[in-house]
Amino acid sequence: MTANSTSNSTSNSTNTIYQDKKFFIINGVTLIAIMGGHTIAPILPTLSQTFRVSPHEIELVMSVFLMPIAIATPIFGILADRVGRKQILVPSLILFAIAGGFASFAQDFNTLLAWRFVQGLGAASLESLALTMFSDLYSGKAMIAAMSFNAALIGMSSTLYPLVGGALAGLSWRYPFLLSVLALPVAMLVLMVLKLPKMQNERQFKLNTYLKSTWSSINNRSVLGLLFAIAAIFALQFGAIITYIPILAGVSFGAPAWVNGVILGSMSVSLAVIASRLGALTSRVSEITLIKLSFIISAVAFAIIPAIHNAWLLIVPVMLFGVAQGLALPSSQALLAGLAAQDSRAGFMAVNATVQAVGQALGPVFAGIAFGFWGMQGVFFASAGFAFVSHTFFSSMLAPKVPSAVSATRSTIATQSAEAVPVEPRSTSIATPTINLQVPSSSHPNPLTSPAHSATQSVSPAPTVLQLQQARLFHVATNTAIELPPHLAIIRLGKHSDRISPDIDVSGFPNAQVVSRSHASIRVEGDNYYLQDMGSSNGTYLNNHPLLPGNWYKLRPGDSISLGKAQVVKFLFQLA
Repeated sequence: MTANSTSNSTSNSTNTIYQDKKFFIINGVTLIAIMGGHTIAPILPTLSQTFRVSPHEIELVMSVFLMPIAIATPIFGILADRVGRKQILVPSLILFAIAGGFASFAQDFNTLLAWRFVQGLGAASLESLALTMFSDLYSGKAMIAAMSFNAALIGMSSTLYPLVGGALAGLSWRYPFLLSVLALPVAMLVLMVLKLPKMQNERQFKLNTYLKSTWSSINNRSVLGLLFAIAAIFALQFGAIITYIPILAGVSFGAPAWVNGVILGSMSVSLAVIASRLGALTSRVSEITLIKLSFIISAVAFAIIPAIHNAWLLIVPVMLFGVAQGLALPSSQALLAGLAAQDSRAGFMAVNATVQAVGQALGPVFAGIAFGFWGMQGVFFASAGFAFVSHTFFSSMLAPKVPSAVSATRSTIATQSAEAVPVEPRSTSIATPTINLQVPSSSHPNPLTSPAHSATQSVSPAPTVLQLQQARLFHVATNTAIELPPHLAIIRLGKHSDRISPDIDVSGFPNAQVVSRSHASIRVEGDNYYLQDMGSSNGTYLNNHPLLPGNWYKLRPGDSISLGKAQVVKFLFQLA
């Protein structure tokens, strides 16, 4: 999807978005999108008693709501790109409100499940379309501010919704479902007030091209690893936490619905606190490391639950899981943000939302299977094991793989370059070039611009003739130019050790302690150059955007390359 030139020309200031009514209407859509899950989860024990169904059966109240979201979200994403955002959004809000209203008058469990399924269809497009509309309307710092506010709003509402749902359930289990009718005034605001830019491709939409573009953004080892991480976190949240923590507290410990609301609300509090400090955390460790750490914290949180015998003590593991979410979700979304091709943005967001919904839907199902085999304690031990397995699988998916062709290439040049020579900062007669560091969004690193989606593909042999262009890295802080060896197909950047000898040793530069021994690689294919992070501890950044390990990102003259956080070891890529 591409918006016309006027789509966000007046919405680039962070000051103006808070005066823009469109901004608040879209945030209203987000509030409706997350209402259907968080207000209902605390009343599951009450529903189990009201309809006289087992804890294993009551999880269907969540599953039948989440399943249509997983199935219909990509379909609505395509339709929104084809016929327009509002044409999908308004009917979805109305359907959500009507289904929730009728669910509140259900007289039996099967009727309740039927209306929850219909309500899930209404919710399917809401969250992904809200994110897409932010991208349609805002750019630059304004879009970052809009997304940050939206994330904070989700955190706050995730805290308040369980409290509201639990409090209303104290009056009647029907009232939490009646909250859904608030979607009707939001639908009217979208219809009457919300003005969206027209899309350039509405008239030339081709489904085959659209699907290919979206699939090319997804069919990538690292992208699939990140999507798996998102699905796993949501599966753990909606399985063990959202579904079975209230059952454990309500049925086993006799806690009322409002206590369940407090317990679940504590998760969102810790999530919001950690997410607000994520900037400081990512200045020290990479986003990928934080995602890995989140799975370890999740495993610990679930492992201690069977030892707890008081409802209020459940706040401790629930808050620990909130910490894990605060580390994993913003980090994974930040890494995914720059990977979608512009013409398939809405489709990519729909797939991302679908993956979340799949995790949300499968979590209660898998937790229910564990409950059937091993009982309540088995749910949490199985969740701890799944978190540990997810950590291992995610690490393997994000681990860079050096192509076999590299070894062959290196063996032929061993006599020419037996050992790397450390590069010492020096004064140079080369003046600092005039380079515009305000890189446009269209040139943000995207591994899909490379002919290879991952490092597992073979590398073209090194050129046998002198390159027409001499590539070099210019160290900004010391005014030092480093010419890239012309005889290598793969050029390794890092620090010398007894086991590793990089082609370019940066240990002599200031702040080199943030650089890993095997930090990054530059790949040469004719006159084209590609950059890859080699699973470094502190990450590699291209134009301030974090790189996914194992993916090749095309370099352009003037691109900035930072080895580690905070741009303390920063180079400019140049062609002379």
